[in-house]
Amino acid sequence: MILALVFMSKPNKVLYFIRLITEPILSPFKKIQQKLIPNVPVDFSPFFALVTLNIVEKLIYSIL
Repeated sequence: MILALVFMSKPNKVLYFIRLITEPILSPFKKIQQKLIPNVPVDFSPFFALVTLNIVEKLIYSIL
């Protein structure tokens, strides 16, 4: 996550809010990544989440 690269010397409400919103979506993908490809220094969970959400969106549109 790009925001993780930003050094903050004090608590930031915006970053806290973004993490609060995204963590429930990203945490399952982080767990899957750790099981499938452990010890990788790059977090691919945002990519996996976006791909999955895109697939779900297309499935919903095809049903409707």
